[in-house]
Formats: sequence, C-alpha cells, structure tokens
Amino acid sequence: MDSQSHLQAAIQKAAQIQQILSSADQSNAFDAALKCEAMAAQVSDHLYKVVYGATRSRD
Repeated sequence: MDSQSHLQAAIQKAAQIQQILSSADQSNAFDAALKCEAMAAQVSDHLYKVVYGATRSRD
C-alpha cells in the first residue's frame, strides 16, 4: 500500500466511525465505543504509515 492508499483507508475508517457514533444511543453506546476504539487504532496505524512513508521518501 502506498501513502495515498493509506490516507484513503484512514479517511474511510474515520467516516465509518462517524456513522457509528452518529447512530449510537444508550442501548448500544458501549458496543459502539468498543468498535470505534478498535477502528480508531486502525486509522492511527494508516496515518502513521502515511507519515512514515513521507519521511522515508525525503531521505
């Protein structure tokens, strides 16, 4: 995966998080939070790879 692909994946995951959070209510808040926490880790991983890839390309 190149940096652009990682960035696109991060954007897609972030959009999924937003959808989950916007539809969460008291009955599923805990499950929504757990799901979003895991997805946020994936967003972070993709963004790290974007930054790491950009840093490496400068060397």
